[in-house]
Amino acid sequence: MNNLIEMRKQIDSYSKLEDGWDGYGSDRISKTSITVAKYILETIYANWDSTDKRISIFPMPNGGIQLDIGDLIELEIYNFNVKELVWNEEYSLIKKETKNYSKIIREKKLRRIIGE
Repeated sequence: MNNLIEMRKQIDSYSKLEDGWDGYGSDRISKTSITVAKYILETIYANWDSTDKRISIFPMPNGGIQLDIGDLIELEIYNFNVKELVWNEEYSLIKKETKNYSKIIREKKLRRIIGE
């Protein structure tokens, strides 16, 4: 699925999942995880030729959202924290980094409010 509108709708649909949605005691998907996932998805589309990228989106039992980009990049989004996992062609983990997006998201919301 590589249509930005459809992927945004898919992410939004996760807000309807209740606690225990997976049958194993999972948490609701947090509103912050949804906001950050959509921001990252829009950033991917703005900066990459998305027709080359296969993006899969999944809800996570901890209340987060996972974005798989192609076969070698996985982003695990939980609230403002994003864990980036990158594998090489032999599927050995070559990068594992966690970033906090709280400042970026707050600045984006502020720019929208003041009309920039």
